[in-house]
Amino acid sequence: MFVNFIIPTVIGVTIYRDFKYNTHAVLYSYPFTKTDYLLGKFLSGVVITTLVCASVAFGMILATILPFANQELLAPFSLWSYLQAFIYFVIPNIFIIGSFTFLLTTLLRNEYVGYIFVIVLMIFISILSVATTNVDDKYIYTLYDYSGQFALSHLTEYWTINEQNNNNIPFEGALLHNRLIWIGIGILMFLITAFVFKFDY
Repeated sequence: MFVNFIIPTVIGVTIYRDFKYNTHAVLYSYPFTKTDYLLGKFLSGVVITTLVCASVAFGMILATILPFANQELLAPFSLWSYLQAFIYFVIPNIFIIGSFTFLLTTLLRNEYVGYIFVIVLMIFISILSVATTNVDDKYIYTLYDYSGQFALSHLTEYWTINEQNNNNIPFEGALLHNRLIWIGIGILMFLITAFVFKFDY
């Protein structure tokens, strides 16, 4: 969850800083298009944020091979267990939240609006979690959760402890639909940014 507050700092303000420090006029004089400018700013932020998360994952892997780690309590190391978490959740969620904060911060020229958005999003997810506690068919609600965690819980709700420890994440059903919908929304947010943003002095 901590990464949600890194995203506005790294991705959301990439263009805002150009205006804040008056470097936009210099950048606009370079021979690249608006699409090049926006993609460069956005994707560089996504890559940096992903590397920050990857460093955390590397620390977790390193902790399992240190002398004080109790190997009897650890499952056999599987690189795919870490990679699938990044492919299904970490990178898509960085992209999704990043696209929203990129849009809001760029168009409103306010660095704090990204943090406000993240807080509102967390409150919404908390309310959704409480509201669906006693709901029998939770499929439709899994689509409202940008993070995909509701969808994962829906698919693995009746898994045993052994299955949770050994099975791969099933990229199907609610999880697949959730990822497609929210990645599509993220792309739409970026396209709106590209359409509305004025690439001039």
